[in-house]
Amino acid sequence: MPINPPVLLGVVGENGKLSALLEDTMSNTRKLLRKGDAFGNWTLVALDRKRVTLQMSDQQLALTLDAAQTPSNETQNKQQGALQ
Repeated sequence: MPINPPVLLGVVGENGKLSALLEDTMSNTRKLLRKGDAFGNWTLVALDRKRVTLQMSDQQLALTLDAAQTPSNETQNKQQGALQ
């Protein structure tokens, strides 16, 4: 039975350290990971602002964020305005 890889929802940075928000679409669970953390059978082995690399045994998988997934500045400004 194939294992569904997680989905990359975003990458955030705090105090110079990056974390990746991943989702398991089968169980609807989300987790914020740093390099070396595990999510299911996958381990986060590398990340930058737009890409993460996961490893399971000898298999590696790169997940990327593209422009369609990331909100534009206009959308972010509207969301921030709604919160004020």
